[in-house]
Amino acid sequence: MGIFGVNLPTIYGEGRNAFYRLQEEILRHAPDQSIFAWGPLVYERYGWPCEQFHEPPRPETTSEDTSNEYLFAPSPKAFEHSASIAPLSLDAFEREIVTRVPVPEYTITSYGIRTQFPIATLWSPTSETPTDADAASPQTVHVAVLACVDGADGLIALLLRSPLDQKHHQYKVGCRYPGGFVRGASLRCLRALFTASSPIVDLPFTPRGTLLASPTMAPVYVPYRPSELVVESYATRHGRRLQPESGQPPRRSFVCPCEVVIPPWTLANLYRARYIVAGPQDIGTVVQVPEKGALACIVLVHAGNESIQIGLGPCPQEHSSFLPQPLTVVVSFNTPPVQPEVVARQDRSIFRPRPMPESCKATHAELWEDGVATFVSEAGVKVKLTIGVWTTYLDSGNSRGLYSLTIDIERPSS
Repeated sequence: MGIFGVNLPTIYGEGRNAFYRLQEEILRHAPDQSIFAWGPLVYERYGWPCEQFHEPPRPETTSEDTSNEYLFAPSPKAFEHSASIAPLSLDAFEREIVTRVPVPEYTITSYGIRTQFPIATLWSPTSETPTDADAASPQTVHVAVLACVDGADGLIALLLRSPLDQKHHQYKVGCRYPGGFVRGASLRCLRALFTASSPIVDLPFTPRGTLLASPTMAPVYVPYRPSELVVESYATRHGRRLQPESGQPPRRSFVCPCEVVIPPWTLANLYRARYIVAGPQDIGTVVQVPEKGALACIVLVHAGNESIQIGLGPCPQEHSSFLPQPLTVVVSFNTPPVQPEVVARQDRSIFRPRPMPESCKATHAELWEDGVATFVSEAGVKVKLTIGVWTTYLDSGNSRGLYSLTIDIERPSS
């Protein structure tokens, strides 16, 4: 890896962990904290509603936020919008934050990376903060200032959250607000918070957006990579698929890449209704849906030469630079399914909320009420699709969703 000046021997079967190991080596050899400045960061120029920092963050994050909660990025794509961020020398960083900064040291422990950041409190619950008995325990949000700057917005800081009563300096990166999940922000964006009263404790700024008062150098333990073990799935080991667990709550999001399983009882019912089932690569019961690309098509051919074609694929419309593409389902009768036309976007901001095109509302599986959608042909053939979670597994270092698709067909009485 000459571009970074590090040596990284190959470990076969390592999969996605190779990129985490590369970042470990870079951190050991390069004094550059911009390696932490990736993913959903908020800048003043993006027009993100910074007043949301006045409010407490959402008590719980979603499954899609998990990969953004670590210090290290899951893939090079996470740095897609970080090209304007550059590191600061230690002397320049001390001048910016008006405090003495020791030489950074990073120790990898079982609790995460142990290091020191200039820390200030952004939001902390008070006795007047409304609480919900069923909600998770309240969290304190801190700002950890990094020794790097954005070319237009100045210093960058990570948002670190921790339980209110925690005493061990353990944090996770990022918070979820109504506007979305945020890993960090420019200090210039946070400066707007001081135009009105708020529960923010100790983060004053100069007009340039830099810190006015000295933050506290504090030790932190922050997870730097997922800790789950990469294990071979049950489906891969035994060539089988488990039935969904009873009482399992419905999944609220269906994303790509994924595998969609047609349950055996569905195939049996289709055969009895005189339908022949064909699929990609003739696999029949499992459809591989890629992260990008064309629809994978399931073709149901009736004895009378009528066909029902069910297309599964990633949404062609760009929704977010940091989240997987939603799974879309398109049904057609006697003709190949076609994705709706992509809507051109004039606003290229990745943080400003984007309205969902009407075409997406009709095709996104996650928007089906109770996971059910019904399609009717001109001849009166009714196709009822039910999508759900089959299981979630890790396979060869690659995390994918595994969903089930039940197909019920009702033909008009002759």
